[in-house]
Amino acid sequence: LQDVAYYVSLEGPQNELIFKDAADYKKYGELLAKFKDEFQFKLYAYALLPMRLELLIEATEDHPISEIMQKITPSYTKYYNHRYQRKGTLFQKRFRSIILEKDSYLLALTRFVHLAPFRVHAGEDGMKLAQTSYGAYVNESPLTPGGISVNMNSEISEVKAKLLEVGNVSSYEQYEQAIDKVELELFDKK
Repeated sequence: LQDVAYYVSLEGPQNELIFKDAADYKKYGELLAKFKDEFQFKLYAYALLPMRLELLIEATEDHPISEIMQKITPSYTKYYNHRYQRKGTLFQKRFRSIILEKDSYLLALTRFVHLAPFRVHAGEDGMKLAQTSYGAYVNESPLTPGGISVNMNSEISEVKAKLLEVGNVSSYEQYEQAIDKVELELFDKK
């Protein structure tokens, strides 16, 4: 499918953290970077929270979203299980993905993903621990405070070009802060 993006979400088991510290976030970021290079998918936004994660991905014809997630998820689970001496699946269910028309929704979806720490009520500790790609958009640096580094330069340029089409905001930061409750509720229902 062309000109579509996948909003992907995954949750850990009931009340169990999937990211316990900066090393866990960094490892997931390394896996994103590795498989992004290998499968040549576009990563427009990510939000890694203590108990869930959200990604905005444009897959390729050669490597569909299921193949991408079937590499990332077991790789992270293997790392996590080894590190914390546990067995079994880490994620509650298979990943959930919603396919959306990229041209119409790309800008709003990046904002939606970046606001995940606020939307899912991660609490103050979760807010401090959460890692999103928002910093790459506003600081023009791929490195987050937690040390995650994924090259998203072309994707960020594409999103910022869409921002120019909107015309009523001067920066991505201003766009992010201008979300209204109706838009948040609309995306939460999808």
